[in-house]
Amino acid sequence: SSSSSSRAPGAVAVGAGGGSGGQQQVYEAVGARAVGHLLDGFNTCIFSMGQTGTGKTYTLIGTSEEPGLLPRILERLLGAGGAPRRCRISCLELHMDRVRDLLTDDGPSCGAAAERPTPEIRCIP
Repeated sequence: SSSSSSRAPGAVAVGAGGGSGGQQQVYEAVGARAVGHLLDGFNTCIFSMGQTGTGKTYTLIGTSEEPGLLPRILERLLGAGGAPRRCRISCLELHMDRVRDLLTDDGPSCGAAAERPTPEIRCIP
């Protein structure tokens, strides 16, 4: 078990140890905090890593019955009142030293970084 002092400042670790809280618990532990920072005008990154089959995609995307972290964050961002916002969102996969933009239909972006905007999530109030 690693201590919290080994994490970056502001980092939150959420384990998938079979708890009963599900997607809502993950949103409350990670997503709500990220949304708060975004609405305050700060850049935010959510990083998910782990072995194949450990639930990264399920945690981030979820299902239609139980949406994951990203749909919940977007619902909150787009549903937040106030002045109109402009958001830029990137969802990247790093696998075997290759980066793939998961929000495009054209597959891996091997060497095509010059034609694409810099991947980021930004919500500008």
